[in-house]
Amino acid sequence: MTALLEAVGITKVYDGMAALTDVSIEVDTAELVALIGPNGAGKTTLFDCLSGVQRADAGIVRLEGREIEGLAPHERARMGIARTFQRIELFTGMTVRDHLLVADRAVRRSGGLLRDLTGRAKPDAGERERCDEVLELVGLADDADRPAHALSLGRGRVVELARALMCRPRLLFLDEPSSGLDRTETAEMAGVLERVMEQGATAILLCEHDVPFVERLASRTYVLDCGRRIAAGPTRDVLADPDVRAAYLGQGV
Repeated sequence: MTALLEAVGITKVYDGMAALTDVSIEVDTAELVALIGPNGAGKTTLFDCLSGVQRADAGIVRLEGREIEGLAPHERARMGIARTFQRIELFTGMTVRDHLLVADRAVRRSGGLLRDLTGRAKPDAGERERCDEVLELVGLADDADRPAHALSLGRGRVVELARALMCRPRLLFLDEPSSGLDRTETAEMAGVLERVMEQGATAILLCEHDVPFVERLASRTYVLDCGRRIAAGPTRDVLADPDVRAAYLGQGV
């Protein structure tokens, strides 16, 4: 069976320094896979190469067998790839529902972004229904009409996730969704992602530092260190690997 995402031999070099060297990963349909490693391991660079933000110097990226490494981010988005970023980006003055509505119209190519941002384009029944479905899924229904920037960091990250889900992605890249969250918020985020995975419509590649978060959610895990893949396999096996413990967890072998 063809993997949903297949990246083979991804290499990226900056000023003669290799950020990634011959990295290969796969993600299957409706699977949550983790990507972990210490700071500077190359995780965000790999996300950039997979999502089209940067062009790899070598290697191949395929989505359902189709080579996509030459496509721009918006072209990959139209094929069903979405991404969140480490740094939260919400629009001041817009409600939670507004954020989802803009994403819905962007993917459906309806309405005008300027009209959406200035509140001049009222949502129709279909748009409200799609927004309500995602709001309910991620647990934001009670916050739908609140300004998104007024929410806690944890809820703000859920807004970003909901906005990405409005694009109905087949593949979602999540860049450290638990970053900056306290223990309660992290548990809530994990619960949201479990509900998303139960839907069976979206595969997730999760870049994370929080090991318990990864262990709870990911069926498989890849580990990068100094731009190279040092381990891959079932999450519990990978986290028990002596090389992973030494490089990532800071434990002696």
